[in-house]
Amino acid sequence: MRTFYGKEFSFREHPGLVILATAGDSLKKVPHARLRRVRGQLTYVPEDHFEPPHVVVLRGGMVLPPVDGRCVVGASFDIDDEDPSPRAESDAGNLERLSRILDEKIEAGAVENRVAFRTVVPDRLPIAGRIEGDAWGLLALGSRGLIWSALCAELVASQLEGEPLPLEGKLADALAPARFARRAARG
Repeated sequence: MRTFYGKEFSFREHPGLVILATAGDSLKKVPHARLRRVRGQLTYVPEDHFEPPHVVVLRGGMVLPPVDGRCVVGASFDIDDEDPSPRAESDAGNLERLSRILDEKIEAGAVENRVAFRTVVPDRLPIAGRIEGDAWGLLALGSRGLIWSALCAELVASQLEGEPLPLEGKLADALAPARFARRAARG
């Protein structure tokens, strides 16, 4: 018995269980999934440069409430771009995104940034469920990791424990790793 966020969960023993919750090469374990690596640059904007939100705002991008005096804004979406170096034009795009999201002109001045890589598959849906045998995956969250991560983790946990699914069966099927093999079999 373990407690997560004040709720007790009971997990059966699963000898040999492996859950892949990463990006990149782990997707090669999912048969027929064609992965793409996407460069994303985040921009850290000082909270005193604009009226920061009190909640996460998602609208063609994201703005997070301030932490330690900075808001995270982003992110660029640069397909098949392996350059890990931050770029001024990516920051400019993120600041434009921030202006559109909050509907105000923002002059941020000096900002900090970070580049990371995320993995997506062609249908842009995450992969959540049994890959094969005792291998399970929670992969390819792409640009919507904030939205998908908790729901997909709950889906995998429910499947492992034989509990009712937290979403309808059609959506669970749409997220299943086996969807790629089913599509390949259809031609």
